[in-house]
Amino acid sequence: MKPYFVLLSVLFASNTFLRAWQLWMGVPDPVAVSYAADVVCFALCLRVSHALAFDRQPLTRPQSRLIYFATMIAGIVSILLRVWGPQMGVPAVGGAGLIDVGLWGLSYVLFAVPAVLYDQWLKTGVKPGQG
Repeated sequence: MKPYFVLLSVLFASNTFLRAWQLWMGVPDPVAVSYAADVVCFALCLRVSHALAFDRQPLTRPQSRLIYFATMIAGIVSILLRVWGPQMGVPAVGGAGLIDVGLWGLSYVLFAVPAVLYDQWLKTGVKPGQG
């Protein structure tokens, strides 16, 4: 999990920079709230990934489930804003093509995976990849 943590850290830094840049350039309010929620959820998932990589258990099962549910809900909201934002009155922010939306949603899945694995670790007592 240490290499995954390093790669997730790079993805976190690039996603945070991208969202901060777009907020600086100006985005509609619903998109700004979505971006803020993304950064918070991604930071929590990065914390869980750190716990997995370095054998720590700072969270309980309900907390880890809340983190991955919140991340996936933030992803769904963000994708809905990307795809159907113009129909809902929100100006288009990014591409709404199938590949654009797929790549946009992939980051949410990549960030949620450590929280799911952490929850499984707490449930079974067996660290992922070791049993």
